[in-house]
Amino acid sequence: MTQLQKTQSMLTWLAQNGAEGLENVRVQETSYGGLGVFLATETPAINPSPAPARSPPQQPIVLAHVPARCCVTAEGALARDVGRAARNVLPECADEFVLCLDVAAGRRDPAHPQHPYLASLPAGGSQHAPTYPARLRRRLDGTELGAAAEKERAEVRAATKALLPRLRAARPDLFGDMAEADVVWAREMVVTRAFQSSL
Repeated sequence: MTQLQKTQSMLTWLAQNGAEGLENVRVQETSYGGLGVFLATETPAINPSPAPARSPPQQPIVLAHVPARCCVTAEGALARDVGRAARNVLPECADEFVLCLDVAAGRRDPAHPQHPYLASLPAGGSQHAPTYPARLRRRLDGTELGAAAEKERAEVRAATKALLPRLRAARPDLFGDMAEADVVWAREMVVTRAFQSSL
C-alpha cells in the first residue's frame, strides 16, 4: 500500500469516527515528493482578499474538526494493555515513554483504536534532528543544535536499551517482538507531531 493509500484510509477512519470538515481539504502527492494537504477548490469559507486595516479581529477559520478520541494521548496509552503493563513493570518510567510504546505497538496492531492513523505515518523517520542520517547530523557538528541532537539521541537510545529488555522479559506477549528501532521511531513520531492539549 502506498503512503497516499494509507493516508486515504486514515481519512476514511477519521470520517467514520466523527471528524467534520474533511471535504475542505485534500491530500495529494506534491511535485517535490511526499504528500501535502491542500484546500479543496470548492471551499467557500476562505476569503483571499485582505481585511481592511481597521476591521475588528475575525474569528479563526476552522477547516476541519477531529474528535479527541482519534488523538493519540498518554492518558489513552496508560489505559490500554501495553500502557498498564509498562507501568507495572517500570513504575518509574515517564508517561512519554509509555506513549511511545503504545504508538510502536499500535502501528502493527489493527485492533488499536488509532491504528489507521499510526499505520499512515512515514516509516523512514528522519524528521527530527536526532534521527537524521549520520551524514546530515555531521553537518550540524559544532552547533548547539548538533550538540543537543547528539545528546538526545544518546539519551533515547540508552533509555530504550535499558528499559525494553525488562519489558520483554516480563511481558513477552506484549513486547517480545518490539525492537529498539520501533521505540525510537515512535518517539520521533510523538515528538514531531505533539501539541499540548491546553492549546
